[in-house]
Amino acid sequence: MTEPVKKKSSARGCLIAVGIVAALCALACLIGGIALNQVANSPEGKKVFGAIGSGVKMATKGMTAPGAAELRELGCPQAIVIDGNEITELVELFVDAGTPTAAPTMVMCQGNALQTVPGCDAIARTYVQAAHPKESFVVIAKLQNNRKSECEGTYSAQGELEEAKLPGPGTRRH
Repeated sequence: MTEPVKKKSSARGCLIAVGIVAALCALACLIGGIALNQVANSPEGKKVFGAIGSGVKMATKGMTAPGAAELRELGCPQAIVIDGNEITELVELFVDAGTPTAAPTMVMCQGNALQTVPGCDAIARTYVQAAHPKESFVVIAKLQNNRKSECEGTYSAQGELEEAKLPGPGTRRH
């Protein structure tokens, strides 16, 4: 009688395959890290990474700026107040547009598609009461994933509409 042939365990083959895949992944990470380092240390890379850092700081500052909390209480799920001059400085990193002009503060209110946002007049009144601006400011109210704003306008430091840029149909007066 012949004895049955014993099958060799394939565990060793699996370990070799896992080792090869791990080595390839490590090599890909190493190459990616070297490439990212080269980009990050180039003048253009430094500009891009600097702009990303500045943008994050600007957004964080804007979410805690005077008036932002009051806008959330009004009904702006995402409220942010950004100094226009900070936006100008960020843009100047990439575009040389000559002598910059003073940019107005931007007061933005955003909600998702299932929410409503207050009208620009109510946003402006709330911002004026909370932050006491010294100059005109821009108000933008919009819903996420909607290219068009619900409303946009420039308001005086007293909260009076100076210029309606987009009095969209969704503008609600409170």
